Amino acid sequence: MQPGGVSNVQATARKPARIRCRQLAIPTVLTLVAILVAWLAVGIHEARLQRTAVLVFQPTYGQVRYDFHPIEIEAVDGGADSAFPDWMLDILGIDFFHNVAWIELNRGASTEETVQLWTGP
Repeated sequence: MQPGGVSNVQATARKPARIRCRQLAIPTVLTLVAILVAWLAVGIHEARLQRTAVLVFQPTYGQVRYDFHPIEIEAVDGGADSAFPDWMLDILGIDFFHNVAWIELNRGASTEETVQLWTGP
C-alpha cells in the first residue's frame, strides 16, 4: 500500500496505454516499401507487354509513336525526346515511362486481318 491509501494495482491501472513512435515506424516503413515494390512490379509488367507488342509490330507492319512524339504525318523521325533522362530510360525502358499513342501502318500492312490482329475481334 502506498502513502495516501492507494494501492499499486490502482496506480498502474490508471495509466493509459501509450504507443511509441518507434513501435509504429518499422511497420509503416515496411508497408510503404511493399506498396512501392508492388507499383514497380505492375509498371514493369505492363511495360514488358507493351515492348513485346512494339517489337512484333514495328518490323512488319509500320511505325510506332509514343505519347511524347508529335502526331503530324510529316514528322517521320518522331521529332521529340522524352522528358525523362536517358539513364532512366536505359534502366527501365521507354515503355515504362511512355505509352504508345500512334501506330502508322505500312501500305501493304493495312489489311482487315492486320487491323483485327491489333484491335481484337
